[in-house]
Amino acid sequence: MSALISIATPKKIRPMRMINAARYQASNVDSELFDGLTLPEVPPRSIDAILSLLELGKADLISLLEWITVFESEEYFNSLSHDEQAMCKRLVWQEIAKQAKVRQIALWRMSLFFDGQKNMIPTALIVNFRESIKAIKNVDKDRCLLLIALAENKANAIAFYALQASTPPKPMFFRRGLPNTIQLLNSALSKLEVVLVTKGFEQYAGHYLKIIQSLDDIERDNAVTRLVTVSTKELLAESTQLVQYLKNCYSPTVINSRWNHLSLVTQNILRNVFGAAWFADFKKFIFQLTSPKLADALDLTDRDITQLKSRVTFWSNYQSRFHSFKVFLPLKTSHTIKSFGLHLPEHSIVEGFNHSRFETELCLLEFDEHIVVEYLRGGSSAVKIYSKSDTKIRSLLATDKIRIDDLSQIEFIKEHDHLIYWQNSCEEMLRTEFQILPDENLRRFLIKDADRQEDQFYKTYSRNYGLPQLSYDKRLQRQDALLIHKQGRAAKYTNKVKPKFREKTEIENNAKGTVPESFFIGQKLLWGGQHEVEVVRVDTNAILVLMANGRKLLTSKCHDYKEL
Repeated sequence: MSALISIATPKKIRPMRMINAARYQASNVDSELFDGLTLPEVPPRSIDAILSLLELGKADLISLLEWITVFESEEYFNSLSHDEQAMCKRLVWQEIAKQAKVRQIALWRMSLFFDGQKNMIPTALIVNFRESIKAIKNVDKDRCLLLIALAENKANAIAFYALQASTPPKPMFFRRGLPNTIQLLNSALSKLEVVLVTKGFEQYAGHYLKIIQSLDDIERDNAVTRLVTVSTKELLAESTQLVQYLKNCYSPTVINSRWNHLSLVTQNILRNVFGAAWFADFKKFIFQLTSPKLADALDLTDRDITQLKSRVTFWSNYQSRFHSFKVFLPLKTSHTIKSFGLHLPEHSIVEGFNHSRFETELCLLEFDEHIVVEYLRGGSSAVKIYSKSDTKIRSLLATDKIRIDDLSQIEFIKEHDHLIYWQNSCEEMLRTEFQILPDENLRRFLIKDADRQEDQFYKTYSRNYGLPQLSYDKRLQRQDALLIHKQGRAAKYTNKVKPKFREKTEIENNAKGTVPESFFIGQKLLWGGQHEVEVVRVDTNAILVLMANGRKLLTSKCHDYKEL
């Protein structure tokens, strides 16, 4: 019979040697976990013995396992008298504040206690929690605030702390060493948008952007829905970065957009947000262009400035309809803006003008089916409407440079002037011929009028009939301006301007005052029986007059004038 296999008796490894071996293998970060580690007694000490050590000031002899025993002694704490409970509570909280490892165990279990797991810690230790936790506020403020929010069931408070940390609530708890399965954290995530708006959108919009970038697709869709519901398009437009991110992820014109994953209600709101953001860019650019220093450097006249501002006012009524906006600048404008140290908008270059007096900035406004090109100033000032199905005009939205001659070769559908009182007929053209309508709920149309002192005012608006009809006198002024403009354009090709007058209407023939036989520069006139004007230029069919308020007006010679 063969001999039995001899197996060596395994070595007895003392617990402290095991701990030392583990400490040796630990990284620098983990090694501190072993500092001051106390092994539990065998057999385990009773809760009475553990609390006696606390009372004797020998907390360093209590192991972490024994601390768990303390935190699971609900029945024992309930058996104590009121004074005994108070003494034990004070001693336990004292060590929670003093020892980081004990604090970690305590705060973790307290978090679960507030989530409904009442066996995690004795209720006696949680009574007057806000008062008790003051003991650790100076050494662990962030987690202290989170625990108070949990204790008081305040999802908004947790959402605010998450917003400050630029982290969703669950990852924030995880990084703080707290359980992230707590139900209140789901509610806190859904409160982020309300807290963002109420606590300071401008200050925390960048923080919120980091949060939604870290969410999965479905969570992000839900967050965007909440965001556009609780905020306004004007408020969202204040954060360029946030709106740009939303455009990149949710614009209906972007490849792989999440647009179709949103509800129709959210889509409509978001469309308004995008439009408002594009309009904000347009408005910012125009107001920069008309600032005193830049206007002077670009030789903008008062009429140029008024016309540019009237453009912004007019298009403000169409904010929700904008799909995109693009600026084209002549090199001179671009260099001038840079030289003044002003913000240079994202733009492309337009070149190839025959003369500097024909130079103009261009703005491309994209709508559902059309692209509107605004020639902002100079002799070319006008609005041209193009079909978006034309690949040539659509390609301009992505190009870095164009020549004005190349643009003139692209066929446009219709052109509209920027002459006096142009807004009424332009609105009618957009509405009836191109189905480009103002914002859906618009009932008052913002306008800047040529003969009013205030910067802008409202006119009542009807989606069926548009703006109220101009007065007869204003219609006459516009007809005169159109006639002069038409003859001026014809003169470019014929070098001759043939006088062509309308037959005077009954209103004009019965007008008070007399029409001087001839006009001369410097002549003082009374126009319309109430406006004192001075002639500053005389053309074939019209005169340029200077009004008392400093405004210049080009008007027909056959209007009602009386010499002073």
